[in-house]
Amino acid sequence: MFGRLKKRGAVGIGTLIVFIAMVLVAAVAAAVLINTSGYLQQKASSTGRETTQEVASGIQVAKVVGYDPYDPPASGRITKLAVYVSPNAGSAGIDLSKTKIVLSDGDSQAIFNYRTDAFNWTSYIATYLQLNDTSKYITFYNTANNRWVKVIANFTGAVNVVYDGTAGLYNVTLSNATIAGGTIGNNNVTIYYDPTSSTTVTIQVDPNLNAFAGYAHDAGVVGNIFSATLNAWKNITAPTSFGLIALQDSDGSVKADYPTLNKGDLVAMTLFVGDTTYFDVGTATVTITDGTNSDSADKIGVSAVFGKGFQPRQKITGKVVPEFGAPGIIEFTTPTSFTSNVISLQ
Repeated sequence: MFGRLKKRGAVGIGTLIVFIAMVLVAAVAAAVLINTSGYLQQKASSTGRETTQEVASGIQVAKVVGYDPYDPPASGRITKLAVYVSPNAGSAGIDLSKTKIVLSDGDSQAIFNYRTDAFNWTSYIATYLQLNDTSKYITFYNTANNRWVKVIANFTGAVNVVYDGTAGLYNVTLSNATIAGGTIGNNNVTIYYDPTSSTTVTIQVDPNLNAFAGYAHDAGVVGNIFSATLNAWKNITAPTSFGLIALQDSDGSVKADYPTLNKGDLVAMTLFVGDTTYFDVGTATVTITDGTNSDSADKIGVSAVFGKGFQPRQKITGKVVPEFGAPGIIEFTTPTSFTSNVISLQ
């Protein structure tokens, strides 16, 4: 009899152990499910907010205006564009410093961005002139004498940069240079690489131009959107940079350093598309010398990304692409003839 009780007790204890184990397993599973469901709920909520922001946010291109500097306009090209943008209805703030402009003329495509970092002209000149592309150039312009020195970007492997501590200048030395058109300092000359030439040309750059931090930015209503005196034009350094004019900005969000496009804002994005993008060096100096003759410059010009610019009957496509949200569409065909300097395109 006692043997039967022992057997039943053993079975009961075993059942209790199994039951407790099942309860523990169920508790662990429940904890895992609760944690997982909580994570999924938060993830779904976050994804929903991001999706809503992505769908609701974006840039709208209000209009595109071009500028032909030539006289009469019908004989020239569109060399500047002003792209007017505003945020889509319900859009979150858009950081214009992270926004890109993509343009194509059918043969080539360029991507423009807003420059936010300090610009090093010595490094840029030395790198640009080694592109081995004879369609690209840098022009050093002397306003007082209406004289220029154009250097063609084909000095591959023939550029050397040395800092002259005594003079306080960076010397960008171009070996095997040919000077066409006359003498530096007396004529408009073009300099290009020629392996048969023994001439050396040096571009002397003021160190102040290696830490240029001025922004291509203006705020408020302007008299002439294409005026070369505006920072939005004269502080554009590289040909693939654009400037900003905050035409309507009630909350002051479109700042020079952190330009944010908010509800009610209207901004003109300025970019060079043809001819030469001239940058004013201010009180800094640039001198071009062949060791005997020299010329100084108060402006540096770089060839624009679309050569001479947009000609009549040319189809242009592109987008203004924000960091997130829908891009603004750029699409127009230039008129059959240009009858004014300012031309409405889109």
